Amino acid sequence: MTFSRFLRVSFAAASLASLGGCQATQPTLSLAPNPHSLIYTYLIVHGMVRGGVMSGAIPADQLPAVVMEDRSALLAVVSATGRPDASHLKAAREDIQVLLARVEPKDLPASH
Repeated sequence: MTFSRFLRVSFAAASLASLGGCQATQPTLSLAPNPHSLIYTYLIVHGMVRGGVMSGAIPADQLPAVVMEDRSALLAVVSATGRPDASHLKAAREDIQVLLARVEPKDLPASH
């Protein structure tokens, strides 16, 4: 094999290999909840509620209910993390939404 033929074959092989990358499927972004996104969401909402309690936006007489809702959301997230099926993910999402409703601005309509 001559050197020029070697270069042509190498160039052809490299070209085909580079074109093969164009045919690869692109990764897609999934917006479906998963256990990790639920953990992050819970932590953010928990912090928002905690800030509401500390600032006085959530009255002291509501604290027992807030604590129970927070505990329920935490347990639902832990359950969804351990067994991420549709029912556990839905329960966790709903409990987080209940907790989030505690910090919604009162001048906006509820998002339920």
